[in-house]
Amino acid sequence: MLSIGFIGALIFFLAFPLEDFSGNMVGHFLGIIGTLLMLVTLIYVYRKRILKRKGKANPLNPHIYFGLIGGILMVVYSGIKSASLIGVLVFVGMLLTVISGVVGRVLFVKLNRSIKEQKSDVGTLEESLKTLKRELDPRFCLKELNLLEDTDSAPEDAGTDAGTRRDAQLLEKCVKFRKLAESLAEREERLQLYAHTKTLFTFWNTIHIASTWFLFAMATVHVATTWYYGLRWIP
Repeated sequence: MLSIGFIGALIFFLAFPLEDFSGNMVGHFLGIIGTLLMLVTLIYVYRKRILKRKGKANPLNPHIYFGLIGGILMVVYSGIKSASLIGVLVFVGMLLTVISGVVGRVLFVKLNRSIKEQKSDVGTLEESLKTLKRELDPRFCLKELNLLEDTDSAPEDAGTDAGTRRDAQLLEKCVKFRKLAESLAEREERLQLYAHTKTLFTFWNTIHIASTWFLFAMATVHVATTWYYGLRWIP
């Protein structure tokens, strides 16, 4: 919901920019609150990097909530009005930080879920293959499956040609074993692809961290210049 709120505020003020809102008292108040909330997100970073706390000891949700609420307030504060170059750079830094954080979080959750599902499927298939392997003669399977490929006949037809129901049942198990093996190989390949994709999030996280540093650096300059030139709404 907060992500939708952030996008909604961004679209609204792009369509209806506020005139000189960032320079009045209400605008400054919202900007200060938004910046403070963005600063609060650094608590998560401190607990993770310095205190080495992860998982339930350092939940990620507050980090996301404070970042999104702070981002919304900064969008409202700016009114999408480019009053100065520093202000524009602060806004760009905020956009990069929020968007990289939200997109990275959504994709990371989906990727982790997919990896868990693939690992579960791989484990199930491996157990099924082990059970079937104990019931089969590899030489019989190799011979009959090669015969099937050569004659392009169905398993039950091949079993009838062999003249015994047992051979037909064994052949069905051989075919099932091959399909399970192919399915296992496919899932292992997909799991490897997901693992490689997960490593790309290191790069994505680097973008998020760099944009965060850029945001706070520009925000510091913005605050300093604002105080230097004075607050226009103070009599």
